[in-house]
Amino acid sequence: MSNANTMSCIWKESKDAKPYLNRVPIPTVEEGQLLIRMDYAPINPSDIKFLLGQSSSNKQFPCVPGFEGSGTVVLTGGGIASWGMSGKRVAFYTNHQYGTYGEYCIADANMCIELDNDIKSNEAACSFVNPLSVIGMLDICKKNNVKAVINNPGAS
Repeated sequence: MSNANTMSCIWKESKDAKPYLNRVPIPTVEEGQLLIRMDYAPINPSDIKFLLGQSSSNKQFPCVPGFEGSGTVVLTGGGIASWGMSGKRVAFYTNHQYGTYGEYCIADANMCIELDNDIKSNEAACSFVNPLSVIGMLDICKKNNVKAVINNPGAS
């Protein structure tokens, strides 16, 4: 394999396998998907559980771990959702086999948010998992008529 057609990544062969550094072919996109050159990918508790084989994720193995991040769209698979996305900086969530812990990642176009120039990529990389966790927690509180919520920042 030529280095021009491969990428470095963290690779996990199966749920119970230990992750390791590997070179794999750069993935190809299908309609509605984007190939993103990664800038940043956080490590959330859900990522740690996945790496340790304790996650119930339906991510296909073998795989590149990582669920959210930011980067630049280098290729689109076509379709209305990906129209005009090539070259754009995006924040995104993905459960694709080629996750965010590699040089490139695959994400569905409808799970990407185009970033304004004044938004830093490292901050945008954390736009999905933690905010959606808060929305879920607040929804549970609302359903249970909770009168107050105490939030401890940085304790995820």
